[in-house]
Amino acid sequence: MLLSHSDYFIAICEEESISRAAEKLYVSQPALSKYLKNLETTLGVTLFDRSHQPLKLTHEGQIFYSFVQNYVNLENTLKKNIHQSLHSASGEVAIGMTSWRGQTVLPALLPKIRKKYPHLHLKIYEGTHEYLATLFKNNKVDFCIFHLPNQYEDVIYQKLVREKILLCVRSDDPFNALVHRISCGNYYEISTSDFLKDPSGEFILLRPTQNIRLITENYLHYIFKPFTIALEISNISTATELVRSGIGKTFVPENMVSHLSNQEDLSFYHIRDASLSWELCLAWRKDRPLNALSSLVATEIQSYFQSILSDTDLCTPL
Repeated sequence: MLLSHSDYFIAICEEESISRAAEKLYVSQPALSKYLKNLETTLGVTLFDRSHQPLKLTHEGQIFYSFVQNYVNLENTLKKNIHQSLHSASGEVAIGMTSWRGQTVLPALLPKIRKKYPHLHLKIYEGTHEYLATLFKNNKVDFCIFHLPNQYEDVIYQKLVREKILLCVRSDDPFNALVHRISCGNYYEISTSDFLKDPSGEFILLRPTQNIRLITENYLHYIFKPFTIALEISNISTATELVRSGIGKTFVPENMVSHLSNQEDLSFYHIRDASLSWELCLAWRKDRPLNALSSLVATEIQSYFQSILSDTDLCTPL
């Protein structure tokens, strides 16, 4: 394209020298000379009078220089107008998410969105997956943060991250001394065979309709791990506090661990099995695609989750 690397051409004009322009651009002189030769071949004209030092533009070169300057000015104006338009975006975007997800995500995410789009109003709905599905059905939300797998149909999913599901135990539980564990920052990593060493199979599990219950219970059955259900509740934060009080073990999403205000008395384990994870997604109805405002917010949410991805290379044997 004629305007590809237009900054190269402008630098040669300003410096009146290919070698000085190359230094300014941090490119090699042969590469810049090749660029100029290809540009002149494409245009079918000579842009610089090389018999003069410093270099001087030919008549055709002056015409092209004016054209490039106009293009750069138009491009800068376009970028400025788009930035102003985005910053002044106004309207309402309704988002649904589970209560515990809102607790971990919103305090970090909302200030950034409000600062970037001060005229944008966010309406947040929090509740169970069943409640979120009702919001979907009644067109109350633009999109939700959901987990896969789930049973919802006629929905478009945009994957955010794959999130591990971690085992939560008290720090003084005898289980901790039985396993060969690898430190991964906020949690440890163990094998399924280590997990099976646990003599106690008492768990606090969420309600049967909740995704994390389905995933973890299927895993326990799959590895033939005997277990009993000490309690069934619907709140992951409550389950974690019950573990802290000495009632059984539970399973929690990885992102929740990094947001716990108090990890004292608790240990978390990632059991190396692909089934103990889920896909976190943005979801919206097929018959109600995201509008411009919703897309802006969705992009911010996607950037947020990409920034908090776990670095598994930090895992080191203890």
